Amino acid sequence: MQLLMKNSLKWANLSLFLLGLSIGSFPFVASAAMVSFCFFNVLYGYFNRKEIKRWKFTYFFPIWGILVIYIACLFYSPNISYGLKYVSRSLIFVVVPFVFWYRGGIDRNTYLKTTKFFIIGVTLTCVISLLISSFNYLGSQNLEEFTYYQLADTIHLHPTYLSLFILAALILLHRHKKERMLFKLFVVIVSILMLLLLQSRVAFIGLALVVVYSFISSKSMNYKRGILFFSVLIISLGFLSNDLKNRFNEIISYNPSIDALGTFSENGINQRVWLWNSAFKQIKKEPIFGYGFGAQRNLFQWQVEKMMIEDEFDNELYIAAKKLSDNNLHNQYLQIIYECGYLGLFLFLGLLFFLGIILLKRKKYPELLVLVVVSIFLITENLFARQMGIYFFGFMFATFLSVSEEIE
Repeated sequence: MQLLMKNSLKWANLSLFLLGLSIGSFPFVASAAMVSFCFFNVLYGYFNRKEIKRWKFTYFFPIWGILVIYIACLFYSPNISYGLKYVSRSLIFVVVPFVFWYRGGIDRNTYLKTTKFFIIGVTLTCVISLLISSFNYLGSQNLEEFTYYQLADTIHLHPTYLSLFILAALILLHRHKKERMLFKLFVVIVSILMLLLLQSRVAFIGLALVVVYSFISSKSMNYKRGILFFSVLIISLGFLSNDLKNRFNEIISYNPSIDALGTFSENGINQRVWLWNSAFKQIKKEPIFGYGFGAQRNLFQWQVEKMMIEDEFDNELYIAAKKLSDNNLHNQYLQIIYECGYLGLFLFLGLLFFLGIILLKRKKYPELLVLVVVSIFLITENLFARQMGIYFFGFMFATFLSVSEEIE
């Protein structure tokens, strides 16, 4: 016990670094790292509770406030047990801020090392995915092993989520100005290659923002670095030109057909548009407070089935729509409106805005850019529907707020 007490800070920091390393990796590994992080950091806080100087826990309100919204909407949910399941999964929003608060935050060096471990972890995840896909390609001779779902599924992640982790790593790389150029080049090249293969449209928008920020923030841009980022910008915009045009045309010409909805696999933007359109029709009945937390998982599908019967959908389209309505709404903002109403959305946006103000006042511009990119991803994904999304948001932004010294 004496040995553990004496080395409690080392163990706490080690668990923090390991969580940073695994937060964008295999979900099971990240879960194990999260448990060790909570245990050793609370233990450190307990052993040093008299020496630790803490600020008010309300400082972390932009994170744990999300859980408050969920709990408030739980009281009128049509399925309390299911809502409780989602609330229990979202406890990270209050647990991680509590752990950082209890240990008294982290210093500048610990923060930089944690973010470096995160960058290394995401890069290793990309390399592992590419190696596994290469091995699968040797057996199947199918180039699709290197694209979208097949590539991300090798580590049991959604391609959009993995794209978000990669972009966050690229942004936080700006904090490590003293790192070797070879290390940075390797991270950038692997990250861009993965983003191109994962084919997430929203990720290319985020990548364009990262490139623009890199040019603006760089004080000493050498020739090679300038060419690198300029090439990335050209690739990003070139990828976007035709793809965005096609997606925009899909939205304009949207029609709930079997080709648009699909039956067994995801089929582009049309599925999302159908989900959003169906959700808005239901939201009109409960616009202020929504249907209660967790309601979308069962109530939404029942309402869709009722609508399909009234509109006399043919059998094939009925099956496709019923299967699709079992998914989340693929839009975090719309998901909150459905379950917590426009009042819940207003409070949620207020929390994001407050978080942005804190980062802006402390001149944490890369961290603020991570928030901007996450906010963009929330338009096409329900980030909090998956445990890795909850882990990422809760851990990363709690870490940003926990630095007890200025980073610059």
